[in-house]
Amino acid sequence: MKKFIAISILTLLPFNAQANDCFDKISKMFDAGPLDPFVRTPHSLTNTVTDADGNFLRKFQTRWQTPSRSVSGVEGSGYFALVINSDTWTGPTLDGPWTKAPNSLPDDHMEERRRQHEQQRANLSNTECSGETEIDGSKYDVVSFVTRTDPNPQMQDMWFGARHKVFIEQTTGKVSIWKSTDFVSSFAPELSKEMQVQVFTYNETLVIPDPE
Repeated sequence: MKKFIAISILTLLPFNAQANDCFDKISKMFDAGPLDPFVRTPHSLTNTVTDADGNFLRKFQTRWQTPSRSVSGVEGSGYFALVINSDTWTGPTLDGPWTKAPNSLPDDHMEERRRQHEQQRANLSNTECSGETEIDGSKYDVVSFVTRTDPNPQMQDMWFGARHKVFIEQTTGKVSIWKSTDFVSSFAPELSKEMQVQVFTYNETLVIPDPE
């Protein structure tokens, strides 16, 4: 019996080492790597949302210069929001025209986003490094993980989390596709099986001007 146990433990060691290596790899990506939004270069993205059966629900359009300067809204809705630091404007298109809106974001908006990012890194679980895949002639490294934020006592203990699968283009080292599902939160009673698929298009010259 002791011999059997020893052999079983030895058999598990390579798997555990690989699992730890994958966890460390993904964790490092949160620190000035492809999973760190605070070093991500300017880009546009579409976020297509489908229900648990794959039926289309809505598509978001976003322009993102920095974490503190972005425009986003639902395609076809005629409603877009421009956020600069903690200030908000609304308009009918990605280009405005913009009308000042009451601020719904806290003064420490960016600090809170940084806290949430660090919490997501600290709460990583179910990490998986799937290796390489090829899409339309481009090669990607694929990583998967589950994470969530911590309850925020300043916002009625609000928290949120999800399961993620991220495709990182090998030639650029940047996120190209980000899929999320199994959404959980303090403000929703049940796990959501909606699927969100974000597709990134990078543009170093993208600038979101101040509203007139």
